[in-house]
Amino acid sequence: MEVAYPAAVLLLLIALVTLGGHAVVRGMVLPDRVRAARRIALAVALAGLALTGRALVGVLSTKVAANETPGVTPLCLTAGVPSLVYAFWLFRQAGDGGWRERPALTDVERGGRYVAFAVVAIGLFWAANSLAAEVGVARAYDDARDFAKLPEVVLYTKEPLSDAPPETLHADFGESVTYRHRYQNLRLLLASGGRLFLVPLTWKPDARTARISTFVVAYDGNIRLQLVPQKTN
Repeated sequence: MEVAYPAAVLLLLIALVTLGGHAVVRGMVLPDRVRAARRIALAVALAGLALTGRALVGVLSTKVAANETPGVTPLCLTAGVPSLVYAFWLFRQAGDGGWRERPALTDVERGGRYVAFAVVAIGLFWAANSLAAEVGVARAYDDARDFAKLPEVVLYTKEPLSDAPPETLHADFGESVTYRHRYQNLRLLLASGGRLFLVPLTWKPDARTARISTFVVAYDGNIRLQLVPQKTN
């Protein structure tokens, strides 16, 4: 949600500026300056073609999609197709014989508007997902960089953990204790979706060990979690 709100505010501001520009074109340019309107339509069409072409490159080329700034391809698609539809509308408004007020919509224009609305919706969802994924990666990087600040935990479980890292300290208190198994030397990397993502205290943010050392435990009635206060110097 922290990604959705700023993105939504930015898109609303862009929409406001776009509507303001449309009002200026419709109220001040189109009625008296048909030639200027055609030039604006041509410029918008060229911009729409460039943006749509860039979006198609990102869609078809996996190399471009993997190395581009997150959100570039979907936002180009979101802006490019509506620009083409708007340019077509401007050309029709100007017409060959001068300014025409509200010409009847053709099937092509009506279908183009529907397609533009659909592309905008898909592009916005796509861009939001791309930005959210990038924010998640950035947060993970920050957590790895400040690993010592993550909370240390002690797990008490009814059943032994099958895939606990060898760095953990395991103690079995016997059948008389409900939560008989204790696991120490762990840090809580993340808690999400009813699961605990744990790493040993000796874990390092290294590409060779990250996948091996991180393990997941279902956080349910079979587990108790104790947080250990951080030591301060």
